[in-house]
Amino acid sequence: MVLNGYIARGIMTICLIYITLSYTFVMFNDKDNYENSKDIIGVIGVIVVSVAFLLLFLGK
Repeated sequence: MVLNGYIARGIMTICLIYITLSYTFVMFNDKDNYENSKDIIGVIGVIVVSVAFLLLFLGK
């Protein structure tokens, strides 16, 4: 059960870092490249979520 707690904390930390980095990336990006940055953030979001679920299922 201790391992699941560490995995949950790691997933929450990764999600918080992803949210802050994606918002700062959008804020400081050029307005002309906004569509490209939305696509990049979407792909990274899918990767983060899939890794989080993989860690949850492997941690049990």
